[in-house]
Parts: sequence; C-alpha cells; structure tokens
Amino acid sequence: MDLISSLEANDPELAALAPMSSAAVEAGELVRAVRLAANMPQKRLAEAAGLSQPALSAVERGEGKDGPTYRTLRDLARALGLRIAFVPAAAAAEAPEERPRLARRQR
Repeated sequence: MDLISSLEANDPELAALAPMSSAAVEAGELVRAVRLAANMPQKRLAEAAGLSQPALSAVERGEGKDGPTYRTLRDLARALGLRIAFVPAAAAAEAPEERPRLARRQR
C-alpha cells in the first residue's frame, strides 16, 4: 500500500489512472485481518454478509478504484459481530497503533 499512497501524494494525475486506491487496499487489508483473527473462511463470511465469495475476495485484495461501499463494509462488520466506528483525526494521529478500527457490537 505504501507505493499506492506515495503515488497518490506525489502524482495525483497518474494515481487517478490506477485501478485501485490506498483506501480500497487499506479496507481490504482490514477486512482480511479481522476475518483471519476470527478464524473464519472467506466462504462463511461472504455468506453471512450476503456476498459471493469472489466478491469478498475482491474486497480483500483492494480491487476497485473507490473500494467497497459503506453498505458492504457494514454488512461485513455485522457478520463478524463488529460495528464500524469513526475515530477523530486528532485521536488517530496521537496513537495510531492503539486506535480501534472496528469495535465489538454492544448487545
């Protein structure tokens, strides 16, 4: 992802021609990491989120210029028993290694 982020920062015109974005790659990496931490096969997560396995695979690979839709991310989070949380930029900058990206759903 560093290459894509660098390209976006240094040559936005060329980055606009790229078939993926750093946001799509970051979202895909996060989904894959959470799925693996939950010890869940792609097929089972895809079914629980209402996606096909190839669609989930594409999300995890960071395919698509704009990345997955909010609805897709929300459905994946729910299938994993999580919720999406937005973190203020100032808090994220202070402790990026500690900030939660997804939080367990309150029951």
